[in-house]
Amino acid sequence: GAESPTVSAACVMGLWLVALACGRRASLSHGLALAVFCSGLPIPDGGALKLTETSWQLSMAATLGLTYLRPLDLSWLRARLPQHRFLLALLSGLERALSATLGATLATAPLVALTFGRFVATGLWANPILVPLGELLILPLGLCGLLTKLVFPTLGELLLRWHLHVVSLLLWLTDHFARLGLSCAVPAPPLAWLLLFAIGLILAGLHRRWGYVVC
Repeated sequence: GAESPTVSAACVMGLWLVALACGRRASLSHGLALAVFCSGLPIPDGGALKLTETSWQLSMAATLGLTYLRPLDLSWLRARLPQHRFLLALLSGLERALSATLGATLATAPLVALTFGRFVATGLWANPILVPLGELLILPLGLCGLLTKLVFPTLGELLLRWHLHVVSLLLWLTDHFARLGLSCAVPAPPLAWLLLFAIGLILAGLHRRWGYVVC
């Protein structure tokens, strides 16, 4: 249905593929700028009003948080652990996953508080499980099923049926994580607080660790 977050993702992915075809490196900041530009076009409808949609703002904020914020630093723990390759790789993967979901939570927190009057921490526990499930199973199975169906319809249908089962598992897990109740009601923050939080995020994105303290 060309929802705004989908259009944004398509713009970033499209720019990356064009850069790859031209033998160039794509910049995520350029991709996000292109996504803002394309999402705000008056075609097919809506124009810049689409940029005020909560879903679009949350997806963009989450992407920025995933990309530029690295609030978790476990280098002190790596230094104290035995220098075993598997153990260090496992710790690095866990650090990246938790840091990414914490960054996305920080970036989206003001919008969630402003729009829904809540602070939600469910993603801190859910994302390290749900994101790999989506990236490693749901996305490849869906794409392979669609492409295979063009040539071998029976096999493609089978892949898409497996895909549907995994999606059902993802929705079931999401529902159960949502029931954990890791959220609390908060008053909608005033403009001064939002600006202070935004300044803290910008400083954190510029690798100023005390930016998180400002947040």
